[in-house]
Amino acid sequence: MRRTATLLLLLTGPSLQADAIDDWIKAAMEKDHVPGVGVAIVRPDGSADIRGYGVANLEYDVPFSVKTVHRIASISKQFCAYAILKLAKEGKLSLDDPLRKFFPKGPEAWSKITLTHALAHRSGIAEPGTAFDYRREYTTDEYVEILAKKPLSEEPGKTYRYNNFAYGLLGMVVGITSGEPIEQYVRKHVFDPLGMAATHYWDAEAVVPHRSAGYRWRDGKHVIPLMIRPRVFHGSGGILSSLEDMVRYELELRKPKVLDSTLLDQQWKVYGGGERGYGFGWQVDRRDGKLVLTHTGGTFGYTSVIHRDVTDGWTIILFRNAQTTEVAAWGADVLKLAKETKGFPSREALPVLSP
Repeated sequence: MRRTATLLLLLTGPSLQADAIDDWIKAAMEKDHVPGVGVAIVRPDGSADIRGYGVANLEYDVPFSVKTVHRIASISKQFCAYAILKLAKEGKLSLDDPLRKFFPKGPEAWSKITLTHALAHRSGIAEPGTAFDYRREYTTDEYVEILAKKPLSEEPGKTYRYNNFAYGLLGMVVGITSGEPIEQYVRKHVFDPLGMAATHYWDAEAVVPHRSAGYRWRDGKHVIPLMIRPRVFHGSGGILSSLEDMVRYELELRKPKVLDSTLLDQQWKVYGGGERGYGFGWQVDRRDGKLVLTHTGGTFGYTSVIHRDVTDGWTIILFRNAQTTEVAAWGADVLKLAKETKGFPSREALPVLSP
């Protein structure tokens, strides 16, 4: 089933009058040396506007557009978490299962780490440092062996510490439990049903139409950082997507027809209770009677943020093809402007999705 909605793509260019959002983004791009930016604003009524600024690729001078495919990095964690919760609901695993059940060659200490601990960034698994090489692929056993070399950094369940490596293990758990790699499982149960045709997991050999390039600013010029990210990290941050597809996803989160709303509710609760903290794949803030859900992503020259003011009904999804200042601050500032102006001012528009 393909999710449909009304989505407007607002075009930018010399012939169109600038506004407060344009001015803010263009100034920030210049200050932070960002070649390209894509922004989607979704209003309380579900209507959405998308703008592209600058270029997706400096070498070919390709504009950043609604179809630009961007590495969303750690925003991928919410898709991995959803897959784990779905498999738990189907009785194929339990959130109380220890990691060692799935990785018997792991250290004995992993017997105390549950899937819940890993989902909430409370596994205690230590960072492997330079022992992990982003430039190569690993088998499951090789990955486990690297992580097993260091003792736990803290007792499982006690301390929040953001952990990409534990989410890498969770991605493998999806494959071990479902019988198919996480990229296939998530495509079958999320991407395809929602019509997210441009969204997929990283593959170093794949030809990807409309793919952006990521950059860093160094010594007064843009450079292209290392682009490889091994498949064992898919659960942590392996997804590429477009703003067009991410708006489809956002509309589904608002009124689920394909995704299980009970699982989404699980993802949006702070681990251990409380008003503010990490859920399962989301930063959660429930203060002052409002619900705000956010997550950022950053990898090898790509940064991104999704910021959902759920109670107020406003969402921003922002992509940058540069690894620079904190992307969450960009998202919050642009969303504030969007609320003040009721979204992007109405102007020349093209239908992207139709009812």
